Amino acid sequence: MNLCRVIINKFFPMKTNILMLVIASLIVMPLHAQSKKELKKQKAAEEFAEIMSLVESGSFHFVALRALPSSGRTIDLATHNAFAGISNDSASADLPYFGRAHGGVAYSPESGGIKFVGPMEGVNLSVNEKKSRINLKFSVKSARDQYKCIYTIMGSGSATLGITSNLRSQISYDGRISTIKKED
Repeated sequence: MNLCRVIINKFFPMKTNILMLVIASLIVMPLHAQSKKELKKQKAAEEFAEIMSLVESGSFHFVALRALPSSGRTIDLATHNAFAGISNDSASADLPYFGRAHGGVAYSPESGGIKFVGPMEGVNLSVNEKKSRINLKFSVKSARDQYKCIYTIMGSGSATLGITSNLRSQISYDGRISTIKKED
């Protein structure tokens, strides 16, 4: 054992050993960091592929977590059952509304929100793979109004739904999309 130390110290003085250890760690650390970065990138690409297939399937559920009126501050929707969805070629929504109404829209607990069910018209889907972003635009007619909807969906599943109406000010909702759960 002592003979090994003598040989190592003779051929590799202590300063050289420390220097070699530092150089080796500097070489190994970037390789490790690069693999972490690659793993993160790969995971993000897999998440985007899942979200893209969900949107392309034509059926997903949007749960609104926050409302962003065109004037005023952000409103937390944790206590609301605020949702929108797309199933085949039709869209539905039951979302609270916070903002100005024009043209005789009545405010009541039953009709104060944005509620519609109907076929989607003028559907436009655009994908930006570089930014992992999907834009889905369409319009839906209800009995008294027409809604223009724009989903901006990120690769992680977070989404923003912007709604413009003929009778109300524009409003946006932040939330998440997911698969539609089948009820038994």
